Amino acid sequence: MTEEFRETEFKFRVNPEFDLPDLTTLDFRIDPQPPLILDADYYDTERTTLLRWGITLRRRSGGSDDGWHAKVPVVGAEVTTRDEIRVSAMGDTVPVELVQILTPFLRGQDVEHRAHVTTHRTPYLISSTSDEALIELVDDHVEVSGAGTRSTFRELELELVADSPAARAAVTRIGDRLRDNGAVPSSVSKAASALGDLGPPDVPEFPPVGPDGLAVDALRSVLARHVRHLVMSDVAVRRDLPDSVHQMRVAARRLRSTFSTYRSLLDKEAVAPVREDLSWLARELGAVRDTEVIHDLLVDLSSELGQDEDRAAALATVDRWYDKRMPAARASVMAALRTDRHDQLLEDLIAFVTEPPVTDDAFRPVEDVLLPRVRRTWRRLAHRVDALNSSAPDEQWHEVRILAKKARYAAEGLGPVMGKHMMTCAGALAKVTDLLGTHQDAHVARTVLRTLATGSDPHEAFALGMMSQHEAERQQDFRKEFRHLWPHVVHAAHKAGLE
Repeated sequence: MTEEFRETEFKFRVNPEFDLPDLTTLDFRIDPQPPLILDADYYDTERTTLLRWGITLRRRSGGSDDGWHAKVPVVGAEVTTRDEIRVSAMGDTVPVELVQILTPFLRGQDVEHRAHVTTHRTPYLISSTSDEALIELVDDHVEVSGAGTRSTFRELELELVADSPAARAAVTRIGDRLRDNGAVPSSVSKAASALGDLGPPDVPEFPPVGPDGLAVDALRSVLARHVRHLVMSDVAVRRDLPDSVHQMRVAARRLRSTFSTYRSLLDKEAVAPVREDLSWLARELGAVRDTEVIHDLLVDLSSELGQDEDRAAALATVDRWYDKRMPAARASVMAALRTDRHDQLLEDLIAFVTEPPVTDDAFRPVEDVLLPRVRRTWRRLAHRVDALNSSAPDEQWHEVRILAKKARYAAEGLGPVMGKHMMTCAGALAKVTDLLGTHQDAHVARTVLRTLATGSDPHEAFALGMMSQHEAERQQDFRKEFRHLWPHVVHAAHKAGLE
C-alpha cells in the first residue's frame, strides 16, 4: 500500500564552515529538533533514466518515514514541488507498487543500486511569533558514493510545513538571508551529486523555433511536448489522480491530430500503426472519462429537480449506474496500460521525438510547409460550420467539434513558432471546443438517461425524463452561444493568416 505526500522544498549548497545566520532577527521562532543520521540507497537504471526525468527512487532508514520512497514532479507546479510516494517495506527489492507507477519511465529497463547517501541532519522548526509552524530547515552534512566515486558536501533545505502564504513569504525572506550569507541555490538531488552529469531526459524540451526555422525542428518540439504530457499523465493515471485520465486522453488525441495535420511531412508506413495505437488508447481511456463526466453532470441535474422525492429517485438511479460501470472501466484502463501494445507505443513515440520519420519537405522553413497545413485544417472546419444550422442533428455538431479540436491542436502546436496571433486563434478555438464539448456531454447524458429510464419504475422514469428535457433545452442555448462566438473565431483566424 502506498501513501503520498506533497512537498515543496528549496535547497542551498554551503561550504563546511558556513554559519547559520540568526533568523530570530526576522521575527521567527527557531526550535532545534533531535538530530538524525539517515542512510539511503538510491536506485535507477544503468542509463539513470529516472534521475534524468527528475525522479528519485530510494530506500531510506533512520527517520520517521523508513521505507521506499519515489519522488516525482508535479505537472504544472514549480520545480521545487514534488510528490513523494511511500511504501513502508524495507526489503532489497523495489516494491511492485512503485515499479508499476514508474513503468512509463522505465519501459522495461532493470533498476539497480546506483548510489548510497549518509546524511547527518540537524533539523529546526521555524514558526511565526504567533506559533504557526511554517518551515522545517535542515542542515545536512552529506556523504555520497556511487559510480566509483565518493564525495562530501553540506546542504541546507527549507521545506514548507504547510503551503500557506505565510510559509511562502517566510521561505522568501529566509532564502534571501541565506543567499546574503553565501548560500547558493541548488536543484541537484543528493543522488545526482554522486553520479555526475546526467544529461537530458528521454524526452527533452526543445528550444523554440522561428517561422524561418526548419519544419522538422518545429515538429520535433510539438511531438516532445505532447509525448511528455502523455508520459506524465500515464504516471498520474496509475496513481489514480483527479483529472489524470482526461489529461492522458487529451495528450493521445493531440498526438494523433499532430500526425494527421502534418501527415505529408511524415512517413506513412512508420506513422500509421502509431496513430492506430493512439486511437486505441484514447478509446480505452474514454470509458473512464465519459463515465466521470456524465456522472457529475447527472448528479448536478438531479439536484435541480424541484421535489425531494424526485431528486432522491434520480440520484439513486444515477449512482447505481455509476457504481456498476466505473470499476469495470477503470480495470479496463489499467489492463490496457500493462499491455505490450502500450509499452511499444511509448517506445515508438519517444523514438519519433529523437528522430521523426519525416520526408524531404520537413527540411524546409516552417512558414512554407507547416502554415499551409494548419490553414487547410482550419478551412475544413470553416466549411463544415458554414453548412451547419441550428436544427442539425447532434451528430453533425459533434463532427464540427472534432474538426475544431484538430484546428485548435494544430494552432496550438504552431503558436510558439508563429507568434501571438496564432496563439490568440488557438485560444478562440479552445472556447469553441469547450462549448461544443458541453453540447456533446448533454447529448451523451440524454442517451444515458433514456437507457436508465427504460429499466426504471414510473417515478424514477419521470424524474429522469425531466432531466433529459433540461439537457435538450441547454443544447439549444449552446447552439445560440456558438453562433455568437463563431465570428470572433473567424476574425482571430484571419489575423493568424489562416483565412
